[in-house]
Amino acid sequence: MCGIAGIYQFDGDRVEASLLERMGDEIAHRGPDGTGICLDQEVGLVHRRLKIIDLTDKAAQPMTDTSGHLTISYNGEIYNYVELRKELEGEGYSFRSGSDTEVILAAYVKWKEGCVKRFNGMFAFALWDRRERRLFCAKRQFGQKPFYYHHSSLGLHLPPRSNLCSPSRSHQRSKSSVDKGLPHLRIGRSHAGDLFCRYQKTGTGNLAYR
Repeated sequence: MCGIAGIYQFDGDRVEASLLERMGDEIAHRGPDGTGICLDQEVGLVHRRLKIIDLTDKAAQPMTDTSGHLTISYNGEIYNYVELRKELEGEGYSFRSGSDTEVILAAYVKWKEGCVKRFNGMFAFALWDRRERRLFCAKRQFGQKPFYYHHSSLGLHLPPRSNLCSPSRSHQRSKSSVDKGLPHLRIGRSHAGDLFCRYQKTGTGNLAYR
């Protein structure tokens, strides 16, 4: 059910589009119905699409919200997206597609990181905030959707599989002091002791990089 990948360069270097394309090629089998790339200087997101809910191009990913500030690459299904959409429409939010992806974007605008508590489903996503220059990554608490990451002092890489797309520059391994069982896992550049430099599946909860 879809495939996602991406890169976040902490030093501000521009992400190479060719690398994103190669990452997308590695997960082509997960999304035969479409492919897309979002490239914004130090951040690049990749998506391979398997059409499930909204079959139109309006639901293509990576998807950007109407403000142009938020872009998401998402894999999964939000079972209660219809109910959430109605709630958000009652708050004045409007939608261009019939997808659950757009509901995630609107929910993030409304509830920020707390949006994940409102989702009933299986999901893994990376959401880029251009205005805040912040990447928010989340997966379902019980871990049904795989989410691989490689985190070092120089950047965050979201490879299509655990053994692919390692950064070309060597990174010094940093000891992690994060309990992977925490419901909300936060790792940032300002907390040197919490930097990862290895491929692994995420534990439960969320990842927020600032």
